[in-house]
Amino acid sequence: MAQLSEIDKNVKDNLNADAKTQDAKLAAKLEARRKKKESQLTQNTDMKKAQLEERINKALSDSKGYQAKRHERTMEELEKTIREMQL
Repeated sequence: MAQLSEIDKNVKDNLNADAKTQDAKLAAKLEARRKKKESQLTQNTDMKKAQLEERINKALSDSKGYQAKRHERTMEELEKTIREMQL
């Protein structure tokens, strides 16, 4: 009977050790997945920031170009109107 309880105890200890090992492996896997996901999110965020900055800069340069053209057209129209009034 003592041998059976000792065998029982050994089996339970082995099962507990296996469960702890599996838990540790699973925790390591989950941590690796979390780090990979965070890395991908960081890369996506950086890429989106760069794209947004590029779009803003392009919009600003287009806006400045549009302002210059508009000013030029306005000046041409004013000059044309002044010439017509002088006649």
